[in-house]
Amino acid sequence: MRTTLILIILISFTTNLLQAQISKFGGGFGYTTGYSFRNQDSDADKSNPVNIFLKAIVDTKTHLKIAPSFTFFLPTVTNKESADQEVKTTLTTIMLDVNGYYNLISSEKIDLFGMAGFDIMIAWRKELLNVTSPTPFSDRYTESDNAIGLNIGAGGIWKISDKMAFLLEAKYLLSRYDQVMVNFGILLSR
Repeated sequence: MRTTLILIILISFTTNLLQAQISKFGGGFGYTTGYSFRNQDSDADKSNPVNIFLKAIVDTKTHLKIAPSFTFFLPTVTNKESADQEVKTTLTTIMLDVNGYYNLISSEKIDLFGMAGFDIMIAWRKELLNVTSPTPFSDRYTESDNAIGLNIGAGGIWKISDKMAFLLEAKYLLSRYDQVMVNFGILLSR
């Protein structure tokens, strides 16, 4: 019985997606409270709060829209130098989200929505060590981490023209790397 119910839900969801089409796409910038890689306190382990994102909005012919996005955090680069060594650390983060937008208010000029969805965050930290004395050598160390999370938030789309709109959204990412994100950008209509 459970398998049949899951199969019916998947077929229904797939049918709606096949009828859906991308209605808007675009991108912009965002700001987050950031996170500490593997919960470390050093400056080299703190993410950059500034990000760049790409987003599509898929119209499902209902009040619910699907909004996949790709976010790239500007890398955090730190250098530590002493008399005989230099350590350069780079922390890079990307996120993949799939959110559902539920229109709360919709008019010709503005759409206000609540949102919820899934998030996958991938981060990697590279460390380059250069020792100058007593014996010069270099060493490289790389580690990565990922986290799966949930998004919840709200936002709005303000239509500037028939083909262009301004997007503003705020969301809370609930995962091992909790953070608050605010994104703003431009969306183009098909």
